[in-house]
Amino acid sequence: MTSKTNLKLKEISDTSVLLDLEEGKKGKAASIFSNFKNAHPILAKHFNHITNKHEFLKIAQAYYDDFKAGDKHFAFVSTEFLSSQQVTVLALTSYFDHCFPLKMAIVTGKISSPQMKELTQDGVELEQMIPVFPVKKMKVNRLGDNIDLIDINDLKTLAKDGVANTEYEQSVEKALSVYDVVFFDMPEMKDFNQHKVLYYAITQNIDTLSIIVTQGVSKTQDITELRDVYTAHGIDVKGVIFDCTSAARSKKTFFNF
Repeated sequence: MTSKTNLKLKEISDTSVLLDLEEGKKGKAASIFSNFKNAHPILAKHFNHITNKHEFLKIAQAYYDDFKAGDKHFAFVSTEFLSSQQVTVLALTSYFDHCFPLKMAIVTGKISSPQMKELTQDGVELEQMIPVFPVKKMKVNRLGDNIDLIDINDLKTLAKDGVANTEYEQSVEKALSVYDVVFFDMPEMKDFNQHKVLYYAITQNIDTLSIIVTQGVSKTQDITELRDVYTAHGIDVKGVIFDCTSAARSKKTFFNF
């Protein structure tokens, strides 16, 4: 595999990337993505939640470079501000959807959030056949012809009687193998730690992890814990994305690495 394009940060990786994320409101500037006719309209509007669109395009291109290098499963997690994490996932999905004819999935740990609920209301609920023996089914919510929204809890139910074994791991792998690209909107650390055994099969299908960091809110200790947990699962931590919009609203002191 060719070398990856890293979003780096001192102590996490090597440089930093700054990204403004607007939570739940449109940016004032006219969106340069308004003519993204190929993207699903509900996904496309999440570009309008990003104020620093030029920087975001560079970030999106970095993920596409990794895709060309062979990666197809990209995970995102944050210490706080779940909304910013999901806006990032949805905006990246929209970028890929507009630019490339790919079959994609969003695996989310928060299907009931406002952002995800809007997608499920517009999508069509289907049962996806998983080619394992015995054949299993998994519920998905389809947007258009090529994007499936998957509740991460539905992946966990592939474990018979809640037992994580080889059959469960193969079922998860097969369920995800039908997609060209998968974006993982990972759950909070508390939920992850409570179901470590079941999440292990899911994390084995993740190629890279990016951490959404809120300056002035996120603590170095929390970021390091996230990094260590996922690297222990053999996952490459791509780096961090700064959500400085949330930082501007916060009265807490900025942290330093």
